[in-house]
Amino acid sequence: MDDVKGRNILSLKAYLKRISYVGEWSADLKTLEKIHYLHTTTIPFENISPFVGDHVLLDSTSLNDKILKSGRGGYCFEQNVLFGNVLRQMGFEVRGLAARVRWGVKENRITRRSHMLLLVTIDKTQYIADVGFGGMTMTAPLKLDTSANQSTSHEPYRILQHPNNYRLEAKITGTWCPLYDFDLQEQFMPDYETMNWYMSTYPETPFVNRLMVVRPGEKCRYALNNNKFTIHYLNKESEKHLLNSEEEILDVLQNPFHLRLTEKLTMRLKKVLTKKIAF
Repeated sequence: MDDVKGRNILSLKAYLKRISYVGEWSADLKTLEKIHYLHTTTIPFENISPFVGDHVLLDSTSLNDKILKSGRGGYCFEQNVLFGNVLRQMGFEVRGLAARVRWGVKENRITRRSHMLLLVTIDKTQYIADVGFGGMTMTAPLKLDTSANQSTSHEPYRILQHPNNYRLEAKITGTWCPLYDFDLQEQFMPDYETMNWYMSTYPETPFVNRLMVVRPGEKCRYALNNNKFTIHYLNKESEKHLLNSEEEILDVLQNPFHLRLTEKLTMRLKKVLTKKIAF
C-alpha cells in the first residue's frame, strides 16, 4: 500500500522531530507503542482541508508538506498513510485495511468502507494500529486478540470476533461502544484514493460540513466540533465551552491543538466559519 515507485518518500528524520521522538528505535513492539502514542498526542486529527474546500492529497510529498513541514494534522487517510509509510521505512511489516464505521450508527444500518487502519506484524504476532479515528483514536496499538480487553493510556479497548469480520469497541464511562467493523483484506492506494475522494468532497459527509479537531492529551481528550470546544477527562466530568467568534475558534486551533495557521488559511477559515456556523 506504499506510494508507487518514483514518488518522493517522506523524511523519517523530519517525522521523528515532528513527534518529538528521542532515542534509539527498531522494528519492535516497544518502538511501535512509543511512536503510536507520540503521533496521536502530537499530530491532531483535523478536517480543515475538506472543510474549507481544499483537495486532500495522499502522496508522500503532500503529506510531508502539510503535516511535517507546515505543522498541520489530517484525517484518517492522511494520518494512517503517513504512519504506514513511517513504519515501513523503519522495517515493520505493514498491511493497509479498511473499516465500516459503527460509532454513532444504528446496529442494523450498513455503512460504507470509509475508514483506514493498519495491520502490523511483529514476530508473527499481529497488531492493529490506527492513529486517525477522530475523537476515539486509540493511543496504543492493539494486539489482534479477541480473548481479552486491552488497556491504553486512555480508554480500554476490545476486539470482538464477528462471523465475517472483527469489531473494535471502546469502554466509555462504563459502557462498551462499537467504533468500527473491519476484516483483514488488504487495501491499496487506489482503494484509499477512492474512499478519500468521496469522504472529502461529497456534500453530505461530516468532513465537508463540520469543523472537527481532536487531540488526546494527558488524561484527557481535547475536541472541537464547530464552535463547541470540550475537554473530555478520563476520571471526571467533561469541561464544555461555547466559542462565540471566529477569533476564539482560531485561538483554540493553535492551543491546545498546536496547529500552525498561515495568514491565507486563517482568512479562508474565517470566511467558511461565517457561512457554516451560527454564532
